[in-house]
Amino acid sequence: MTHPGTIVNLGTYQGKVIGDGDIALVLSVPLDKKGSLPAFVKDIGPRLASVHYMYPELLPVGKTKAPLKSLRTAWERVQREIKTLCPQVKRIAVLGGTDVLRVLVPKLKGDIQDAHGTLFSIGDWVVVPLFPVNWAHQQQWQDKDVKRLLKLERPSEPLPHKSWLPNTFAGVDTLVIDVETDGESKGPDVSTHSLTSMGLQWSDTERAIITDHDVMSWVIKMVAESPPDNVVMHNAQYDLTFMGPEFRAATYGRIRDTMLRARSRGEHVATLKHLGVYYTRSPGNYAWAVAGQQHNYDDPAYICEDLDITWRLFKLWRNENTQSVELYEKCSTMMTEQSVAGTAIDMSMLDTIAVEGKQLEQELKAALTEKYGCDPGSDDLIPALESKGHKFGSFTKTGAVSLTAAVLESMGLDDIIEWRKAQKLDSAFVGKIKDLLRPDNTLPHHQKLCEADTGRTSMTSFNWQQAGRKGPVRKLLVSRFEGGSVASADLSQAELRGACYGANDAVFAAALNAKDMHRENAALAFNKLPDDISDDERTDAKTVVFRLIFGGSAQNDGQRAVEASFKQRFPKLMKWLDAQKSTAERLGQCVSAWGKVRKLDEVLDYRGRWAVGRAGVNAPIQGIASDFALWLTVRVWELMRSNGLKSLVLMGIHDAVLFDIFPGEYETVAQLLRVAFAQLGALLRQQFPIASVLPITAEMQVADNWADTKSGEKLMFSTNEGMDV
Repeated sequence: MTHPGTIVNLGTYQGKVIGDGDIALVLSVPLDKKGSLPAFVKDIGPRLASVHYMYPELLPVGKTKAPLKSLRTAWERVQREIKTLCPQVKRIAVLGGTDVLRVLVPKLKGDIQDAHGTLFSIGDWVVVPLFPVNWAHQQQWQDKDVKRLLKLERPSEPLPHKSWLPNTFAGVDTLVIDVETDGESKGPDVSTHSLTSMGLQWSDTERAIITDHDVMSWVIKMVAESPPDNVVMHNAQYDLTFMGPEFRAATYGRIRDTMLRARSRGEHVATLKHLGVYYTRSPGNYAWAVAGQQHNYDDPAYICEDLDITWRLFKLWRNENTQSVELYEKCSTMMTEQSVAGTAIDMSMLDTIAVEGKQLEQELKAALTEKYGCDPGSDDLIPALESKGHKFGSFTKTGAVSLTAAVLESMGLDDIIEWRKAQKLDSAFVGKIKDLLRPDNTLPHHQKLCEADTGRTSMTSFNWQQAGRKGPVRKLLVSRFEGGSVASADLSQAELRGACYGANDAVFAAALNAKDMHRENAALAFNKLPDDISDDERTDAKTVVFRLIFGGSAQNDGQRAVEASFKQRFPKLMKWLDAQKSTAERLGQCVSAWGKVRKLDEVLDYRGRWAVGRAGVNAPIQGIASDFALWLTVRVWELMRSNGLKSLVLMGIHDAVLFDIFPGEYETVAQLLRVAFAQLGALLRQQFPIASVLPITAEMQVADNWADTKSGEKLMFSTNEGMDV
């Protein structure tokens, strides 16, 4: 047999016979410069019958990948080659991306990330798409795909399901629920979607699929009346939307979410199809798809695979009940309620906001141009920032300097962030708001748990997290209640205090309890009295603190002076930060205090070892700060519901909680929030010794709209109030 590595025929579509096995390898991606075959070929070994190339050597000018027309032609030729050269072939491994997958199964709605490793039936062959490895951290996925290619058999028929249901699930320990909707045709507002089918599974082999709307309503009511201990979903925030408020109330605390458990354990990809391929022996959600036929998510075979994969994943991760998992699964119900309720909008402001925003954008741009000596939107910005001592250590996957909001924030460049938000005001806010507004003038928003690598939440449709601190956008958010108000409770120094908890540094705790730590740090660094410190010197001091706890370092002379003083003043904190960095580099992952894992192999691929250390410091600190805010949010939400308040917890924005206050309930909401703070304090003091002298604190202010809360009277909150609670 010819050695596979010598078979190089790039630029043609002719296959090469290399053995008498039963597997054909089809390459729809270019080989490396040496023309070497992928490393996994050695695992296929004697079972490899032939190799076929689909990728043209010369691409059209301006193209980086083969045109679909070329791939379709190639696939037709490859099929003829296999039938002619190797009629004994039973399996075909196709190495490629989404484009070639769409060629193989033309009407498939999925992508290669979801469908890799799935067993497709094409003619008499079993075809398995393999994940193309662009980075080292993806190698594990391809290895798993190859093992599936060699071992898994396509079952003779899909998983069976029943057409009947038990009269009750009261004696059932675990119930998996999966719903299909018409959401694809309804747009981003989940509340406008409707159920089309519902799948349930309550044992290893017992499952049912329902399409009758009356029966689905009966099931929802039945489960709400006698909910099992574990009601399992994958992406519960979406599925719970269609269950109704009674169901959400009855199952609260019993919801288990395999997507959140995957995220919490550090999975880079948490789609059900990917997890099913990687962790179970399922043939894949698309195993029953037939080339040329329209794929339908309501297909019983598809739903049964979803149910069974979710069932198996929960069995696998059932005991992974970290503090983070328990918190996130509670938040999934709360955030569903918040998405359904939405936020009220001041319609009179909506048409004038673009005018105010344009004026703000021009003012901010003029200030930045004067400050940095260049147009902030030009290529001159990076050299201008470098000339002022800023160093860039973050890069995009293409190698360009990264100027994301997170990078700018870590560098203390909030002014550029605010200008960018003002730039996008009309396109990113006004237009989207008008498209999303419901008939009752409420605006939907969908807050996603664990979407950010650090563990922080993200938000879509509508994304209030992008509303600038300055400008008119926040003025839009008003109370839905006549005579009502909006309140905002903002946590103070949550990330710095989280770092202090991890380091257990009493000296740093004392500094954080001071009136203005950043001014004091600057005074010590520059040998001045605190009152003599300039705004720029205080900004340098503040920037240094955040850069250090996020794994960075000083960038100009002033910052370097502060950094040297800071390290000398807080050696215990610095030792802990260094230990976090070293552990992350050694293990390739980091873990927050409440158990949220972030795997850093992807960071190593994209940005290198230095970035791994930085992420190993950054992620646990941001993660625990986010968890503190989420804990308070969901706890006060529980207390408000149990006390029958009409006021609403609208959402969390970074380290703040927003409330829609019913007339006359502000003082009661404040009292319940005070109880939540006290209860969090009791929890923190058990886990972090330093919490007894360094509380988590917040200020709550109220006004007619969100923007004006900043000028409202302040109520102060602390986790060290009511230590006997």
